[in-house]
Amino acid sequence: MSSSPEGGTTGASGPRRLSTGPLAGLLILVVVAVLVVLNLLEAPATAVSREQFDALLERGVVAEVWIGAGRLEARLTGPVRFRGERQLVDRVVAELKVRPSDDEVGRWRAAGARLSAEPPKRQPDWPWGGAVALLLAGGIWHLVAQARRHRRLGSPRQRLEEADRQYRDGELSRDQYEQLVSELTAQL
Repeated sequence: MSSSPEGGTTGASGPRRLSTGPLAGLLILVVVAVLVVLNLLEAPATAVSREQFDALLERGVVAEVWIGAGRLEARLTGPVRFRGERQLVDRVVAELKVRPSDDEVGRWRAAGARLSAEPPKRQPDWPWGGAVALLLAGGIWHLVAQARRHRRLGSPRQRLEEADRQYRDGELSRDQYEQLVSELTAQL
């Protein structure tokens, strides 16, 4: 088999086109795999001191608090730049030497933090993931549609060469040729 200028391969039975279906399927699988891996690689909670946790409470950015054995974990109201770090933090964990008093817990509630029986979960990313998936699906659809169009009609450059040949052979008038050339150069 040898390579043909149209992008397919040639064999004993003539030109053979490569199918765009498997390519689209592979691209979809890669996109899904990347989204799954990104979801699994959730950033861990950032370790903070009790004083830093209290400062976050005072700023009003703590949404939910879980008190566990020897530690306290909190989900923030949104991503917050913390301690001058470059990355944004949305969960923090602080070490507890003693269990917080009822007064402290009351102060946390007054600051707007909700106490939870389970560790705070990260907010669902499905709206963002859904939007990204739709954009990727649209992009893949566009690539597949362009590949099918290219297989059916040839590339704009091939159609331009065909128009040149037809003009030289007298099959196209000058006006038809110029109109076709302007349409095809817009597609390049």
